[in-house]
Amino acid sequence: MQVTFADVAFHGNLDLKKYNNTPGFLLNLRAEQTDLGNLALVFTDTEGVAVHLKSFEFNLGQTGI
Repeated sequence: MQVTFADVAFHGNLDLKKYNNTPGFLLNLRAEQTDLGNLALVFTDTEGVAVHLKSFEFNLGQTGI
């Protein structure tokens, strides 16, 4: 999958699974050779950060309701 979040283009995957009969998901997103964009604003509430990233990876998982 591909998604743009906070002005940064990511690629990755979303897995929907059951863990011991409990629904859950695992989201993996990765960006390569990109400017930081608004990620600093989203994650740290800091404006005006101008950085170029070689890679940035974001992983999120959850089980239950």
